[in-house]
Order: sequence, then C-alpha cells, then structure tokens
Amino acid sequence: LLPIARQHQVAALSYSSLALGLLSGAIDPAREFSGDDQRKDNPRFSQANRRKVAALKHALTPVAEVHQASMAQIVIAWTLAQPGITFA
Repeated sequence: LLPIARQHQVAALSYSSLALGLLSGAIDPAREFSGDDQRKDNPRFSQANRRKVAALKHALTPVAEVHQASMAQIVIAWTLAQPGITFA
C-alpha cells in the first residue's frame, strides 16, 4: 500500500511499529506468555522468532550505543525513515 499512498500523497501510519512489544528489545526468548495475553498463541511470538529478534537486538546494539538510543527508538526511527510512512 505504501507505493499507492506515496503516489497519491496520502499519509500512512505504521500500525504497531514495535509489533506488540516484540521489537522493543524487552522481550527475551525465555519470556512466558500466559492468561489472556494475546501474544500467547501468536506465532510471531514463538520462542524461535524471539531468538531471531534477540539476534537482531544484538546486531543493533552498536547502532543504539552510538546514538544513545534504545532498540525501540532505533526501530521507530527506521520505520519513520521508510518512504511513505508519516506516522509511527
């Protein structure tokens, strides 16, 4: 949809830029989701996927340190840098 939004000069907002907290850097692979937490049965929050996000966090650490930013701030900045995204 972003190419169409850019073509027609329509603002686009990024829904859940931090993926329900997954890209915040605060959810590690050992995290347990229970009760009515909507992430409990979401495949995006599988332990394997959380390991991938942990590897991403590790890779982003030098960038975050240089800019004195958290992983969440780096992810939001990257989102806003995408052509067509006007709100995150």
